[in-house]
Amino acid sequence: MAIRYDIDARKNVIFMAAYGAISVADIASSIVDIEAHPKLRKNMTLVIELREIKRAFFVREMDRLMALLANEAARFVGRYAFVVSRDTMHGVGRRFAVKAARKGLQLEVFNDYADAAKWLRMVV
Repeated sequence: MAIRYDIDARKNVIFMAAYGAISVADIASSIVDIEAHPKLRKNMTLVIELREIKRAFFVREMDRLMALLANEAARFVGRYAFVVSRDTMHGVGRRFAVKAARKGLQLEVFNDYADAAKWLRMVV
C-alpha cells in the first residue's frame, strides 16, 4: 500500500498522501487504521494528497469509493479536500465531488495545496 497519513489534532485535520498505484481497498485499509488512531476525533477534515499517484482506482469504482466515504469515513470526517494533478484527474475529481454533494458530503477538489488550505480555513 502506498498511502501514508498523519493526524494533527490541534488543527483537527487528517493528512493523507498516496504514492504510486493505489486502489479503493488501499483507501479502505487506511480508513480502518485511521479510525483506530488515538488522536482521532469526530468531525475532522481529511486532506487527501493525490498528486504523486501513478494509477488510482478506475472511474467504475467511484461508487464504491463514495460508499466508503459516506458510510465509513463519515463517522469521523466532516469535510474532504482532494489535491490532484492538473491532468484528467481534476475532471474525474470534479465529477466525484458532484456525486459526493448528492450524498451530503462536503468535498472539494483542488490542484494546489494552498487553495485547499484556504478552503479548509487552516494555516499551511
